[in-house]
Amino acid sequence: MKRISVDIGGTFTDCFVAWDGRYIQAKALTTHHNLSQGFNEALDHACTTLSLQRDDVLREVDSVRYATTLGTNALIERRGPQVGVVVVICAAILGQMVGSYLVDTCGWFGVARVPFSPVRLVGIVLMLGGVLLVQRK
Repeated sequence: MKRISVDIGGTFTDCFVAWDGRYIQAKALTTHHNLSQGFNEALDHACTTLSLQRDDVLREVDSVRYATTLGTNALIERRGPQVGVVVVICAAILGQMVGSYLVDTCGWFGVARVPFSPVRLVGIVLMLGGVLLVQRK
């Protein structure tokens, strides 16, 4: 088994490598300006312990698992772009409307096809217009 698991947190990037029966843990500082830098530094530490080159490990690995808490941290700390609740809810409803329209008119998933409905299409366009208007400042 050859697996790499990386967790990028707010302060540290943790790396766990399972490589042919060896289990290596490594850590590097999280580089917020370029997350791949911290990812690669943590992986390099693990590769050094294994006496392997990063390129060789990446070429032979079976799977790479990646996780991060950065999005959750940004929400809790109220950092990042401000997205209104109305926009999020309307965008979700719009996605459901488009999805159901396509399923119905194309007959996907074995559903009986429903003929094209200009009224439903107008409803989708109006919802899209509402999402765009709410986002404007």
